[in-house]
Amino acid sequence: MAELTPRMKELVQPYLAGIEPYDPNFTPTRINLSANENTYPVPAGVREAVDAALAAIPLNRYPDPMSNDLRDELAAWHSVARENICVGNGGDELLYNYLLAF
Repeated sequence: MAELTPRMKELVQPYLAGIEPYDPNFTPTRINLSANENTYPVPAGVREAVDAALAAIPLNRYPDPMSNDLRDELAAWHSVARENICVGNGGDELLYNYLLAF
């Protein structure tokens, strides 16, 4: 079982000192969807499609920071305006940005 280090126990609120940290190495199942982990390899056809798509992308350029193409597609799918769509690099980033906003 993972535990907080003595130094971390000093830094956190007293009621958190006994918390058990998440251990990413502990997975009692073959597929851990909560961590986007899968012990099975990617199917060959999918791997080839991903490789081809990556080869076609100019990786020496920054992507659109507002993700407008993605937001346009999502807005069309959900019949809303682009301004109603917020995207991010995962749920943690989105929650953090919402907390900052409100």
